[in-house]
Amino acid sequence: MIQRIQTLYLLVVIGLLISMFFVPFAELRDIQDNLFNFNVIGVKAISGNGEILFLAYHLLLIIGISILIALVTIIKYKNRILQIRLCIFTILLLLGFYGMVFFLINQVKDQFSADIFLSVPVVFPVLSVILIFLAVRSIRKDIILLRSYDRIR
Repeated sequence: MIQRIQTLYLLVVIGLLISMFFVPFAELRDIQDNLFNFNVIGVKAISGNGEILFLAYHLLLIIGISILIALVTIIKYKNRILQIRLCIFTILLLLGFYGMVFFLINQVKDQFSADIFLSVPVVFPVLSVILIFLAVRSIRKDIILLRSYDRIR
């Protein structure tokens, strides 16, 4: 149901998470001034043939599952309790994504002995968590409103 505010919040979340597939959220520079991009697939060399040097497909999996759960949450608009549970699960997944990102950044930093420069897309999961929290609040308001209508009858 598009006219509900939580649907708009979740659509923005989906847009933010999809954009993480296309932009790197960190840049690495090693001692020889070689540049590498760190995105949801892994660490890719910018110079040369652009081969992937470090795989991080579990980040891709977490983001993909989060997108699918947000879509399912939009579709299940009649079952509000399930929506709240799916939103909380998505929040936990995105917090786990952050833990995994910072663990992998430290691991890659040690492996390549490189400096890390974080970019703007690294805050997209935090914005998504905030928007999902706002969606949960809106879903709870809908539940309270519907219960008040049931009391009036």
